[in-house]
Amino acid sequence: MSERNLYRQQCEAQLDVALKAFFLISADSCSESTTNNFSAYSKPLPDLPSFPDPLGRDIILAGLLVQGTKGWSEQVTSLLCAAIMERSRDNRPAAFDLIYKWTESLLKMQDGSDSGEKQLIKVFSQFMVTLNKTLNTWCLDLKRRGKHSPPANTIYRRRLEQWSRGKHTIGPLVQEVLCQLNG
Repeated sequence: MSERNLYRQQCEAQLDVALKAFFLISADSCSESTTNNFSAYSKPLPDLPSFPDPLGRDIILAGLLVQGTKGWSEQVTSLLCAAIMERSRDNRPAAFDLIYKWTESLLKMQDGSDSGEKQLIKVFSQFMVTLNKTLNTWCLDLKRRGKHSPPANTIYRRRLEQWSRGKHTIGPLVQEVLCQLNG
């Protein structure tokens, strides 16, 4: 039994380190972001992205939005799902803060004059829907295995519902995501 507990503790420590590294990189990427230009986010990423991005983009957000970076999106989705599902007091709020910042950044860039803007907003909305689907899949998988499943999918939906009400600037976009989730 002690070997099993030791292994579990090692896995938890590795996950915590991976999530902390991801959120540090995300914070750096967000702080280095200087562009308010949607067209920069439609340009492909270099093979070896750098910080700061030469186009002034939040490089992680750019990776989510740029076509052809599906593996990137899947990895970010997995990291955010792990952070939302984990019981850490730090990682779940950091995940929600990051999603909020990305959504807010995209909406601040929007001026309505470009059809490319709508496409990037649509891609990001789909990312938020995929995040919910992945959380649902993970929670169901844990239940099938007879393990305790944290209500991460419910927590995510509640947070979206909270953001859709009140004075949140991201409310309208989150409301569209909720409609997709409910529809």
